[in-house]
Amino acid sequence: MHYWQLLAERNYRLLWTGQLLSTMGGAFASIGLLWYAASIGPYNIVGLMGAASAIPSVFGFLAGIAADRVDRRRLMLGIDIICAGLVICIAIIIALSNSGGVIVIAPLLILVFTISLLGEFYEPALFAYIPMLVDREKIASANSLLNTGREGMIAAAKIMAGIIASLIGITGLLVLNALTDLFSALSLYFIKASHTHTKDTRNVDSAGSNPGQEHPRITGDIKSILVDLREGFSMMWKSPLISKVLPWTLPANAMYGAAVVLMPSWVIHRLDGNISLYGIIMGGGMFGIMMGTLIAPLLARYYTANFVMGIFTVVEAVFLLLFAITHNHVLAIIFFSLMGFFDGLSSPIYFSLIQIQLPEERLGQVFGSLMTFLALGQPIGMVVGGMLADKIGLAPVYYSASILIGSVGVFFITSKPLRVRLPS
Repeated sequence: MHYWQLLAERNYRLLWTGQLLSTMGGAFASIGLLWYAASIGPYNIVGLMGAASAIPSVFGFLAGIAADRVDRRRLMLGIDIICAGLVICIAIIIALSNSGGVIVIAPLLILVFTISLLGEFYEPALFAYIPMLVDREKIASANSLLNTGREGMIAAAKIMAGIIASLIGITGLLVLNALTDLFSALSLYFIKASHTHTKDTRNVDSAGSNPGQEHPRITGDIKSILVDLREGFSMMWKSPLISKVLPWTLPANAMYGAAVVLMPSWVIHRLDGNISLYGIIMGGGMFGIMMGTLIAPLLARYYTANFVMGIFTVVEAVFLLLFAITHNHVLAIIFFSLMGFFDGLSSPIYFSLIQIQLPEERLGQVFGSLMTFLALGQPIGMVVGGMLADKIGLAPVYYSASILIGSVGVFFITSKPLRVRLPS
């Protein structure tokens, strides 16, 4: 399946274009908001801002209910419009504070949290909507093209954000974000009637409902999901691959979150840089993660998982330490990009091992529980990292993150559950 054939289809092209632009706007806002937080006060404000954006991912497992109970296109369209309005509210608050008004943090945190929470409901609806736009044999290619495009756009947009912000300011970035959300809403509005080929096997209409049948109560679905989540947690801890590895990865994940969320403060106070440098560093890290993710399956065919994950996690920690030591802007960009590259090598291998070692009929429950658990790590690390930076300084937080991540790499090397090679 050639991707250009997918883009020749009007409905998919509208969706794909709208999503890429909306993703670009979201990356603009994330760079702008963290930079603003770093420029106005103590480090814990940056941690709280990052946590407000990250915490809603904990509730992602509940969002699929809405995607199966309402018209998915209308749900996404409504979220785009609401988010555009909320982003404009943030822009107004920041503009007023910049013009001499009182800096108010609580409303900003609430707005950021709300936008992120709406995003959690957007994603399941988006990927449940794609099978309604393309024929069944094109679904895998449609997902791949959308995911690759969005990841590439995030990396590019983070680099662009710093340059654009230096020209039009943080409020300008936020206005662009609002405009891209409205463009995404327009692209959804102009999508014509969806395919109905899904009725053949699942008997669903364009809203994802069962014609002629009454929907189960959402509260009942939530109870069922919570039961599955409990079972998933139980099975998760019965698997040595998870129970022995997860306690090590969680604190490392938290410290990684602290290092990322404190990056604008690091650029300001340690590298004496501006928002353009911040955007380039973050974009370079994202490109590195993408490349590592692409290469990981190739390495896992020839080496055991503990070797690949362990050695490269140690190398990741070394580059984080080098990043924390250097004051040279070019070296900082290179070191953080390489850190992202080696970080991208671990997750695909670990998740693949879980997929091949656990019963297929339980994977949904296990992954739902695992993702919920992992989602707690970064926001906790962001808040704690900000508080620690206020108490002991920025550099010790980065040094601690490097040591902890390196320790996890050593554990990976010696971990028996990871001494497995993925099937070629």
